[in-house]
Amino acid sequence: MNVRACVLVLIGVFALAVPAAWANSPLQFRNSIRTLEALQDATAFGDPTAAELQAKLTTQVEADLKNAQKADILIPKNLRAIAVYLFIGGNPDAAERRLASLKIDAETKNLLDGALAYTRGDKINATKFLEAVNPAQLPANLGGRVALVKAILTSAQDLKAALKLLSIARGLMPGTLVEEAALRRCINFSGKSSDIGQLETCASLYVRRFPSSIYRQEFEDNFITSLLEVDYLIKGGSSSNLDVVLGDLSPLEHRRFLLNIARVAINRGRFELAKACAGRAHEMARAGSFDMVRANLYVAAARIAENQTELGKQEMLAIDRKVLDGADGALLDKALSLAEQIMKQPDITREQAIGTLTPEERSMGETEDYVKLLSRAQSALADTTPAKVN
Repeated sequence: MNVRACVLVLIGVFALAVPAAWANSPLQFRNSIRTLEALQDATAFGDPTAAELQAKLTTQVEADLKNAQKADILIPKNLRAIAVYLFIGGNPDAAERRLASLKIDAETKNLLDGALAYTRGDKINATKFLEAVNPAQLPANLGGRVALVKAILTSAQDLKAALKLLSIARGLMPGTLVEEAALRRCINFSGKSSDIGQLETCASLYVRRFPSSIYRQEFEDNFITSLLEVDYLIKGGSSSNLDVVLGDLSPLEHRRFLLNIARVAINRGRFELAKACAGRAHEMARAGSFDMVRANLYVAAARIAENQTELGKQEMLAIDRKVLDGADGALLDKALSLAEQIMKQPDITREQAIGTLTPEERSMGETEDYVKLLSRAQSALADTTPAKVN
C-alpha cells in the first residue's frame, strides 16, 4: 500500500472513531463528507480497505444526517455536501426525509433533486433537474461529479457532448476517482463513437495515472471492447500506437494485456487485431514461457481464419496442450477441428455448413458467419458468446 493510501485509511479510521455527536457540528458534518471523498479517491489508487471504510462511514453519515439540526442542514455548504454524499452513493431516502420540509432556493433544489433522482436510477428526472446546473459554477469537488453524471445521462443521445462533459469532470477533479471514472467512461464512449484518437488518449492517460485502481479490470474490459467496436486496425489504429498506449505498464503487464486483447479478438472475429497483438506479445515473451505458448496459439488460430489453414494447423500441433488453461485448451481444440473440416471440404455448401451447427449455434442468428467460417476460412473462430477477459 502506498503512502497516500495509508494516510487516507488512517483518516478513515479516525473518522469512524468520532462519536455521533458530529451531527451537532456543521463543520464536522462537512468534514465527514470530505473523508468519504478521500476514501473514495483512495480506491482509484488500489486501496481495497478504503472501499470497506467508505461503506461504514456512509452509514455513519446517514445517522448524522438524521440527527442534524435544520438550521445546520440549511447552511449552503452543508446542502452542497449532501449533494456530494448522494453522488458518492449515499442513501437517497435518508437525505430526502431531511430535505423535504426545508425551504431551499430553486438552483440548489434542482441540484439536490437531480442528485436524488440519479441515485435512485431515475435518469429522466435526473436529466430534467440537472439540465440547468452548470458544473463550472459549483465548487470543484461538486462540479466534477455533476459533469460526470451529466455525461452519463447525455451519452445515450449525444456522445460528443458526453465526451466534452467528461473532459470537464477530469479538469475539475484531477487525481480523484471522478477523473478515473471519467477516463473509463471516455474509453467506452470513444468506442461507441468510433473516435480512435480519443480512445487512445483516454486509455493512455488511464494506464499512466491509475494503473492500480480497484476498477482496473473494468478499464481493461472497456478498452478491449472498444478496440473491437471501432475495428481498430482497419479504421486507422496501429500496433505501434497500441504499444504507446500500453507503454507505461510493466513488460509483464504489457504482454499479458496484449494477449488478452488477442484472445478476445479471436473470439469476436477480429483476426488481424488478434494476430498483431499476439505477434507483438510473442516478441516480448521469453522462449518457452506460458505467454509465448499463448501467443503461438492465437497467431496460429488467426492463420486458420485467414486462409493459411495448413500452416496454422501445423503450428497448433506443435503446441503443448498441457500448458494451456481451460479456455485456451478449448480454443486449440476448436481451431484444430475447424482446420480439419476446412482442409477436407474446402468447397462445403451452405446446407452442409448449416448441418454442422449445434442447435445453440443455429439459434444465435449467426448462420452466415458460420458458413463463411467453413467455406472460406474467414471468421473461422468467431464466437457470439461474450469472451471473458483474464
